[in-house]
Amino acid sequence: MNANDHIGDDILVVDDSQEILLLLTTILQRAGYSVRPFSNPKEALASAQAQQPELCLLDVNMPVLNGFELCRVLKQDPRTLSVPVLFISATENVDDQLKGFEVGGVDFITKPFNSRIVLARIGTHLQLARTQAELQKYIASQDFARVGLEEQASEMVSLAESLHLEKQRVEESKRIIEHQALHDPLTDLGNRALLNKVLPDMMERARDQGAKIGMAYIDLDNFKPVNDRLGHDAGDRLLCDVADGLREAIRSRDVALRLGGDEFSVLTWLEPGEGWDALERMANRILEAVSIPVEGPDFVIQTGGSIGTAIWPDNGADMDAILSAADNAMYVAKRAGKGRIARPPD
Repeated sequence: MNANDHIGDDILVVDDSQEILLLLTTILQRAGYSVRPFSNPKEALASAQAQQPELCLLDVNMPVLNGFELCRVLKQDPRTLSVPVLFISATENVDDQLKGFEVGGVDFITKPFNSRIVLARIGTHLQLARTQAELQKYIASQDFARVGLEEQASEMVSLAESLHLEKQRVEESKRIIEHQALHDPLTDLGNRALLNKVLPDMMERARDQGAKIGMAYIDLDNFKPVNDRLGHDAGDRLLCDVADGLREAIRSRDVALRLGGDEFSVLTWLEPGEGWDALERMANRILEAVSIPVEGPDFVIQTGGSIGTAIWPDNGADMDAILSAADNAMYVAKRAGKGRIARPPD
């Protein structure tokens, strides 16, 4: 695709950083786009309302009017409702990315960005917008009774198929972004962002149903010797083996997480009437699953886990309190000699 392919494509770019604004403008102009750069979001809004651009590229964190607020205003205005909005931001926070989609954005690009990725995503969304507009034009006209019915119908089917494929690509891109934001790249277990997302939801449902939430906080025993004596590749393999063990030890409705380093957690749903017995049965399965011998050239390192358990709402009324209770219980298990399960200290 050469620069001439984009002649006439009008891109509105908004970023309060003059350096980023200049870089994006240069990238887009070299690709053949016509660019309207703005560092002031209110001026950008006035420009978009006066003359609709083909696409908007908005920074998220801006003074006075941030990117989400600007997008919301654009989507409430009939003049700019159909304009695709892409966000660009230094943050990889999943809540910010999801909020971008909720206010009407179609994609989220993180800084530092790759120019080819920026151009590819802009090209995809421009093509999708054009396909949607052409399809709507055909549907609105409904002029199929004249000569050329078959040709027009065939073209409409082709446009519909193209639109469907573009939508699939966009949805898959969103799915991948969300999965990466919520999962640990090494083990593919949930990460802290997923914990922050699912635990409040579980608490709300449990409150409505008279249930409770159990938490097991796992810290691996003898993980450091594996890294020190066998190297970080061996440590990474052990972490993946632990993750696989956790998946086998828990129920399908439970949530396994890697919180960082050699720390893991499992959230489990406790039905009304269930309590410590059910949680500790699961914790015992986990304890067995993470007890993994790691073989060296002429030695074996026996790894395992110290597990702290806690129950919401018995050991804490909110997410921070229950995390703290489980973490404290884990240290009780460590001090008691490792390789065991403990409840929060009194």
